[in-house]
Amino acid sequence: MVYERPLVHVVIRSLDKAALAAICLCAGGCQKPPPAPSEPAGTVFRDDQYGLSMEVPRGWVHTRTGQSSHVFSGPKGGDSFYTTITLQLVEPHEPLDVALERAYAAAALDDFAWERREPTTLDGKPALRYGVRLVLHETPRRKAGVLVDTGTRLIDISYGSTAELFDEGLPAFDTALDSISFY
Repeated sequence: MVYERPLVHVVIRSLDKAALAAICLCAGGCQKPPPAPSEPAGTVFRDDQYGLSMEVPRGWVHTRTGQSSHVFSGPKGGDSFYTTITLQLVEPHEPLDVALERAYAAAALDDFAWERREPTTLDGKPALRYGVRLVLHETPRRKAGVLVDTGTRLIDISYGSTAELFDEGLPAFDTALDSISFY
């Protein structure tokens, strides 16, 4: 008669001590490691003249404030510092498509081309989402934006970058847009 060892005995003998310890720990109730801490949120920008608040992407810097504009630059010290999110009041208050056409016609930019122009809403306000390609200071650039009619003013919220960095920063812009609240 041939003696057969129980399967458990065969398995245990073939495992090293570390693996056996891990099995024993899990047998007593495996626990998942604690979740990694979430990324800290960006800061909230609020401007009463614009009547809006927006979460600024983490690491982005409020680099310029003008009479009718605010500029936020990508994280300092990296290439994305040359990518920007701009908030700008647009005068006069006129239909969105007319205001957008007027703004870019007046700029007289080299190699300018529309990528998209489509109606949308932003925080319940009528808006026009757009994208453009252009050359500025001999550098190919791209810009995406939303021109919003708040009812009392037009606000152009745009993201601009060199063509090569554009796709990298676009998600941060979309997140900023999603966070906008008008008051």
